[in-house]
Amino acid sequence: MLLLTFFVISWPWLLCGELVAAQPERGAADAKNPVLATDARQQSALKPAESEEYRVRVGDTLNISVFQEPELSLEIKVPQSGSIRYPLLGVIQVKGLALSEVEKRITELLAKDYLVNPRVSIAVEASKSRRVVTILGEVKQPGTIEMPDQEQFTLLQLIGRAGGFTNVAAIDRISLIRTENGKEQVIRINVSAIIKSGDKNKDVELKAGDVISVPQSFF
Repeated sequence: MLLLTFFVISWPWLLCGELVAAQPERGAADAKNPVLATDARQQSALKPAESEEYRVRVGDTLNISVFQEPELSLEIKVPQSGSIRYPLLGVIQVKGLALSEVEKRITELLAKDYLVNPRVSIAVEASKSRRVVTILGEVKQPGTIEMPDQEQFTLLQLIGRAGGFTNVAAIDRISLIRTENGKEQVIRINVSAIIKSGDKNKDVELKAGDVISVPQSFF
C-alpha cells in the first residue's frame, strides 16, 4: 500500500521531468529550423540604417563661422578642384568630407599656430545645379543618374552605373539624344565596336542633360 501511494504521488513529477528533458533548447531549435532562421535574418535586415552625414560636393557653399573671429568667418563656394582657400591656412581639401570632418580639420589647423581653443562651426548650402544624365531601354537599372564630380563621365561608365545591358539589348544601335542651344540632335553609337576595340579613347564623353536610349535587338 505504501509503495502504491509513493507511485501515485511521484508519477506527475516523473512525467513533467520527461517532458522538460524532451524539449530542446530554443536556440538549438531555431538554428535547425530554416524558417525561423530566415525570419530572424529578415528582422535584422528591417532595422533602420543609420543616416549618413552629408558630404561636401563641388558647387556647395560652405558657411564657415569662427567664434569671435569675424575675419575668419566667411562663405566659400567649393570649386571644381574640391579644395578651398582659407585665410591663414591656405588650401584645404574638402570635397568628399563630412561637415564634422571639415570642422575638425580647420579647428586643428587654427589651434596649431593661430588661435587658442577655436570654436568652428560650418553650415552648407548644397548646390542646386545637379548634373544628371538619363538612360532608358534595355539596361538593368534604367533611370536618371547623377554624374560624379569629375571632369569626364563617359557612356561606358554610365552603362556600368545602370547595371549593364539586358540580354536583349541592341548594343550596336544606341542613341544619344543631346540638346544644345535649344536644338536637339541624335547621335548613333555602336557600343559593341567600342568594347571590342578595347580603346578607351573611343568611349563617348557625356554632358549634363544627355539622354541615352538602348533599343531591343530584333531576332
